[in-house]
Amino acid sequence: ESARARVILWHETASRYMESPILGIGVRSTKVQFQSRDTNAVVPEGYPYPLTTGRHAHNIYLQTWFELGAVGAFLLLVAGLSTIWSVARLPVTAQASALATFASAATMASTSYGLWQGWFIALNAMAAFLVVVGSRFRESRNERDERAA
Repeated sequence: ESARARVILWHETASRYMESPILGIGVRSTKVQFQSRDTNAVVPEGYPYPLTTGRHAHNIYLQTWFELGAVGAFLLLVAGLSTIWSVARLPVTAQASALATFASAATMASTSYGLWQGWFIALNAMAAFLVVVGSRFRESRNERDERAA
C-alpha cells in the first residue's frame, strides 16, 4: 500500500511541474496545497491514495523540482556534484565510505522523505560531519602508524 501510494504521489507531483517550471510553486507549498486540497479528490477503485499531491512528495528530487523549479533542481545538482567533488579530495582510504554514505543518503532521499523536514536535514548534515571526522581520524591514525614503523 505504501509503495503504491508513493507512486501516485510521484506521478501527481511530476505531472504538476508545469504549473511553474522555472521557479517552482514555492518552498513548502506542497504542504500548504495538501492542507487546502479538495476533500473530494478522486480515489479510483483499488487505489490506496487520492490522485493528488501529499504533504511532501516522498522524493526530494521531485519535491525540489516542483517547489523550486528548474532553478532549484539545478542548485540541487550543483550541491550533489560539489559533494562528490569534495569526496574526491578526501584521503583515498576514506573515499569509499564517504561515497557509500552519499549514495545511501541520495537513495533514501529518492523514495522516502520530504526535503524540508528538520530531522532529515539534520541527519544528512550529521552524516557529512561524521564522514569528515572519520576521515580525519583515519588519516591521523595512518600518520601515527607510519611514524611508529
